[in-house]
Amino acid sequence: MQPAINQIADQSRSLRADAARLVDEASAKVAQERDQLGALMAQLEPSVIVCNLDGRILLYNGRARRAVSPACRNPRYRGRGRS
Repeated sequence: MQPAINQIADQSRSLRADAARLVDEASAKVAQERDQLGALMAQLEPSVIVCNLDGRILLYNGRARRAVSPACRNPRYRGRGRS
C-alpha cells in the first residue's frame, strides 16, 4: 500500500510542477506579446485607443493621450480601465 501512495504523491508533485511550468511559459509569452504591442503602439502616428466591448480603455498611445480634452488629461480621469 505504501509504494502506491508514494507513487501517487510523486505523480501529484510532477503534475503540479508541469502546471506551474506551463503557467510560467504562458505568462512569459503574454508579457512578450504585450511588450511588442506596446512598442508598435508607440510607433503609430495616429491617435489609437483600444477599448473592450464595455467601453473600458485597454491601451492607448502617447498621441491619443495628448489629443484628449484638457479635462481628461488629469491622471485621475484617464488611463487603462477607465471609460
